Amino acid sequence: MSEKGVFRKVSLDRLSSPEELDQRLTVTSPVGWLACLAVALLILTGLIWGIFGKIPDKAVGEGIIISSGGIARVIHHADGQITDVSVQDGDYVEKGDVIARVEQTKLIEEINKLKEDLKAIRNLNLEKTSIEGSKLNLNVYGQIAELITDIENARTNLEVMKANLITAETDWETELEQAKWQLQQAKIQLEKNQEDYESLKYLFNNGAVSESDFKEAERGFILSKSTLRIKRQNLNNLEMEANILPRSQVLEAKNNLEVLKKQLKDMCLLKEKELQDDIGNMQEQLFNNSEIVASVSGRVLELQVNKGDVVSAGSSVCNIARAVREAESLEAVVYVPVEEGKKILPGMEVNISPTTVKKEEDGFMLGNVKSVSEYPASAQGMMLTLGNAELVKRLSGKGSPIEVRVELIRDNSTVSAYRWSTPDGPDMIIDSGTLCLGEVKVSQERPISMIVPFIKRILPI
Repeated sequence: MSEKGVFRKVSLDRLSSPEELDQRLTVTSPVGWLACLAVALLILTGLIWGIFGKIPDKAVGEGIIISSGGIARVIHHADGQITDVSVQDGDYVEKGDVIARVEQTKLIEEINKLKEDLKAIRNLNLEKTSIEGSKLNLNVYGQIAELITDIENARTNLEVMKANLITAETDWETELEQAKWQLQQAKIQLEKNQEDYESLKYLFNNGAVSESDFKEAERGFILSKSTLRIKRQNLNNLEMEANILPRSQVLEAKNNLEVLKKQLKDMCLLKEKELQDDIGNMQEQLFNNSEIVASVSGRVLELQVNKGDVVSAGSSVCNIARAVREAESLEAVVYVPVEEGKKILPGMEVNISPTTVKKEEDGFMLGNVKSVSEYPASAQGMMLTLGNAELVKRLSGKGSPIEVRVELIRDNSTVSAYRWSTPDGPDMIIDSGTLCLGEVKVSQERPISMIVPFIKRILPI
């Protein structure tokens, strides 16, 4: 077979044609050039971004948005059993709203006892008062008991004085009548003796009788005058004794009894006023102790009692996140791991994403680090801030985190009154007690500074 038989004639003609040698060789097409240019621009952009761009290093943690007033604990001040619970976790309450009601059996019994004492005091008959007839608890009201005893004794003494007076008056009247009769008899005897004396004197002067008979008549007359004088003096003395009969003792006993009655009346009025005041105070105490009310306006974070529970004085009933209107502003409390928290400093920028807001649509709240705890937060410290044991357990994670307080930037042009990463933010109010995610910008690095260490590890430079 000949050499020309190996190749086709058309091919041999194309190779030997001078026209093919005049055409320009195409290295790449215009589309290829555009692709190369695009790649070059991307590389240049990457280099510029790597040198001049910045990548933020963020410390991330979970937390809660609260008012700057913090969490208020609702404390009950008396023992009792919960009979009704009016709220539940998450409810918004106004200051003074009833959270729960507590039965106060002991206090009610004390009030009823005081009411019985008040009724007994009002029913005291000052004219017929006696310890046996009084329904008053005299073991408690000792002063009244003493006065009642004194009145009983004074009344008995008065009766004795009256009886003595009656006896004395009877005896005196008997003696007086007897003295009058004796005086009358003395007068009669004197008149008789005087007549005898005068008759015998006449006869004696005329020598009709003996001197001895005359002298005897004279002695009888003188004795009669003396007897009359004595009887008259006795009568005068008895009449004067009328002024010294025990009437004054009776009067004194009466006065003493009246004084004691007046003292008892005054004491009863005083005790009545004290009982009324005590009953009023106890009824007010019953009203206050029977109802556990919110000490501040805000949202209930953790209700710690149920119906039927027995609470003691000083025990915590619930925690309330203060309403924003009662505080200056909202702030976020974010808990981050210790290793990241140590990088955070006051003034650093923070992005706060409330769980009630869609971050993709409305963005996040802007703020700055207000303070950073020097030491990891304890469960007790977190409880004081959060007021919820489950929330403390959730945010503490596996260990004690660093507490970061974030001051949120205010912006009255938004509905929430706080600045957002988007122009308007969400069309809603952010309430105290809302959970959130916090991102703290702890530092910014150039991308190339992050790549160089990687290249050094790969290449022996």
